[in-house]
Amino acid sequence: MKIKLLHLITACLILVVSTACGIEKNRTYTITEIGNESLGALPGIRPRTLNNNGTIIGLNYGLQPSTYQNGIFSELPGLEGMAFSGLDINEEGAIVGENLFGHALLYNHGAITTVSDLIDISPYTHSYAFSVNSSLDFVGSLERDFYDTDAFVVENNNLSLITICEGLPMQQVLAVDINDNGTIIGYCVENQFSMAKSFVRYEGVYSLLDFPGIERIVATKINDNDTVVGTFVNESAEFHGFSYNLNTKKFTDIGNIGMISFIDINNVGEVIIMGETDDYIYTEAKGLRSLHPAIEANDWQALWEFTGINDRGEIVGYGANKDGNPKGFLLTPK
Repeated sequence: MKIKLLHLITACLILVVSTACGIEKNRTYTITEIGNESLGALPGIRPRTLNNNGTIIGLNYGLQPSTYQNGIFSELPGLEGMAFSGLDINEEGAIVGENLFGHALLYNHGAITTVSDLIDISPYTHSYAFSVNSSLDFVGSLERDFYDTDAFVVENNNLSLITICEGLPMQQVLAVDINDNGTIIGYCVENQFSMAKSFVRYEGVYSLLDFPGIERIVATKINDNDTVVGTFVNESAEFHGFSYNLNTKKFTDIGNIGMISFIDINNVGEVIIMGETDDYIYTEAKGLRSLHPAIEANDWQALWEFTGINDRGEIVGYGANKDGNPKGFLLTPK
């Protein structure tokens, strides 16, 4: 997911230790299996993300929703027996995701709110909630079919459709993240991805992200400093990662990384990226570097995905452990 860098200075930045560039030694990580010995080879939890308290949300064996913290698995009271894919967790432990019936819900310490409680869901076959903030506002998409979706935001238990992409030839519209400032990001795409636009709601106003020379852009994550990260396709049809701060209007091309399957950013400004041929960590100070060489004593057969990073620099993901069994993992910075 070996990147071929075009500029010597960028190549310098990705070295694990680079005294020539004046960069201090990059930190390393220890890897811990997130498992349950009673399950044997079965996964204990497939992590989706984690909050700054270290609570990990994911899906455990048997499709039961659960959290994991400090070696302890906890199923969620009130959701016993219900398949639930938790996609985000806020600092207070509220969780959003999708339930057994294919619809978005907010789970707040036993209290459950589904989108069907808020609107007539009959025009839609599925719904998804992707992100929740500390005010319990959450965003997601409503799906008529795979290529026909509407974006939504729920605030104060009121659901509103996001219509910024109306008038564009786009079938899929998704709101994918909301931060504690109430800033929302999302994107709208034509079903063959021949067109892609991203939108933000910043200081209460919706607008499209538009940058010279960029044909297609997909914003996927935003931190509480209003820095957006995502991927774009330039005029040469190359896939690049980017960061863009809505306050300073600073746009940063993270690099030609090929197709990006996941990207996340914490409030410290650390970005993790699942690229086409490698996985990376990026900071403005140190640039782009491969994540795998930084993992100490890594005896796992494969690390398939990296799915979240918190402000402590802890990273969660999913892979095959030394025995080849599918397990979640936690990377802890040293």
